[in-house]
Amino acid sequence: MTRPCGQCPTGKRRYYDRIRADIVLARIQRSNNPHRQEKRVYRCRTCRGWHLTSRPFHRKQPTP
Repeated sequence: MTRPCGQCPTGKRRYYDRIRADIVLARIQRSNNPHRQEKRVYRCRTCRGWHLTSRPFHRKQPTP
């Protein structure tokens, strides 16, 4: 079983690499648990680990 490798100073679960975070995300999405709404993984600027988020990916809009 893939487990978090600790906790980020932000309070989120930290995964050592993207592969482990992707595995956890896939398991959550297959489970159809209404309490888990994670949509993607991302690299944290604070701890340099990987986290899960329920926010969809947003591209930055170019400024005029």
